[in-house]
Amino acid sequence: MIFFRRWFHFRYAIGLIIALVIILLHIIFQEIPRIGFLDGYTLDYTSSNQWIGFVVDMTYPSLFFFLLPLLASLGPGLIAQEDIKNGFNLRLVQQSLKAYMQSNLLVTYLYGFITAALPLSLDYLLVLWLFPNVTPNMVLNRGDGVGLGPIGSTLTYWADQYYKNPILVVILYILLIGFISGLYALFSMFIGIVSRNRYVAISASFLLALGSTILAASFPNVIYSPIYITMPSSPMPLPNLTSLLVLMAIILILLIGGIIYGIYHKTSI
Repeated sequence: MIFFRRWFHFRYAIGLIIALVIILLHIIFQEIPRIGFLDGYTLDYTSSNQWIGFVVDMTYPSLFFFLLPLLASLGPGLIAQEDIKNGFNLRLVQQSLKAYMQSNLLVTYLYGFITAALPLSLDYLLVLWLFPNVTPNMVLNRGDGVGLGPIGSTLTYWADQYYKNPILVVILYILLIGFISGLYALFSMFIGIVSRNRYVAISASFLLALGSTILAASFPNVIYSPIYITMPSSPMPLPNLTSLLVLMAIILILLIGGIIYGIYHKTSI
C-alpha cells in the first residue's frame, strides 16, 4: 500500500497534467475557431488532419512533442533515485528487492507511455467530435503534410494508409509515440540511479533528444531525432520502421538491465 501511495502522489502526475493542458490549448485556441469554416461543402478540416499529429500549424504539435521527453521524465521513475539517495531502499526493500524492481520498472514505463498516449487519444476524440470523420482525399487534402511515394513514406510512417484508413494510422502512431515516451521515462530512471541527482535525471531525456535533433539537422539520414520520429508529420526523413522497432526493443532491454543492475548494486552496498 505504501508503494501505491507513493507512485500516485500528485507530484509525479505533473508531466501528464502539462501534456493534457497542451492538448486542451490546442483544441480551444486552434481547433474550435476552425469550426466556423465548416460550410458543408469543403473538406479542408476533418478529424484526421486536425489531430495534433497531422495538423499543418505546428505551434502546439511542436510544443507537445519537443516537451514530451521532459514530461515523461517527471513521473514515479524518480522514486528509485530518491530511495537510493536517502537509503529508504536499504531499510525497507531488502526482503522484496525483486518485487520492488519489477513494480518500479512497470509503473515507470506505463507512466511514460500514458503521458503520451492519453493526451494524444483525448485530442483525437475531441477533434473527432468537432470535425467530420471523412477519409482524407489525396487531392483535396494535399496540404495535410502527408504525401505518398518515396518522399511521403520517409516523412510519415504508414503514409499510404492515411488516405485509406486514417484512424488506424492515428492508433498506430499513438502506440509508437507511447512506446518511445516509455523509453524516455526509463532512461530518466536509469540516469537518476547512476547520478543520484534529481535534476540530472529529469533533464537527461530532454537534453539527449534535443541534442540528437540538432545533429539530425546537420547529418540527415545518418542521425535521427526521437522528437522527429514521434512527429507523425516529420520535418526530417525517418529511419526504416523495422530497424526502428528493433532498435527500440534493444534499448528497452538495455535500460531494464541497467536499471536492475543499478538498483541491486546500490542496495547491496
